[in-house]
Amino acid sequence: MMRLLLVRLFVAVVLVVVLLNIHLKAEDAINRSQDNNIIKNNTIQVEDTFSKPQDDMLQTRDDVFETRKFIDIVRVVNGDTIKVHYGNKTEFVKLIGIDAPENRLSRKAKSEAIESGENLVTIISIGIDATRFLQSLIRKGETVTIEFDIETRGINGNLLGYVFLSDGRMLNEEIVKAGYASVINASPNIKYKERLLKAYIEAKSHKRGLWE
Repeated sequence: MMRLLLVRLFVAVVLVVVLLNIHLKAEDAINRSQDNNIIKNNTIQVEDTFSKPQDDMLQTRDDVFETRKFIDIVRVVNGDTIKVHYGNKTEFVKLIGIDAPENRLSRKAKSEAIESGENLVTIISIGIDATRFLQSLIRKGETVTIEFDIETRGINGNLLGYVFLSDGRMLNEEIVKAGYASVINASPNIKYKERLLKAYIEAKSHKRGLWE
């Protein structure tokens, strides 16, 4: 009897993972082609930039900490990445200094489960919650602002930034404060490191999100 219950429990867990993956795969399929083209184009630009001497590649702090730029929200990709209109282009923005769990079945999700000791279903569920939380803060077509740090792009060509809502709240900070993302070492992009760490300590002490 116990063995039968365990088998049923295992089958149920597998079905949940499959359903979670199917739930997000439809939107991924619609956006995959367009997203890949954006990443490809941005990566080419970054490779050109990285071919220059390092002194030319990195901006000075005075140049980087300039007036924030306006961006229009296209969609939320996951708990720490958004897709936006910036200038005359569609870009991805990776929120600096934070890392949210994966919201779909992937190698990264499996690695996160192993590293944290959490169940894979739990990791993906928190990733979905993080995505939904981010969706509750920003809407498609909404205009917000982005602030850059030392590096404006990552190796994959995505923009790296701190995104600020119209009421002044920082998106990066709000996600961490709600317990849906960890704080990571983003050196040399550390302008708001202390602010993010404070939000992390608050979330953990109140057992929010990841820390329940």
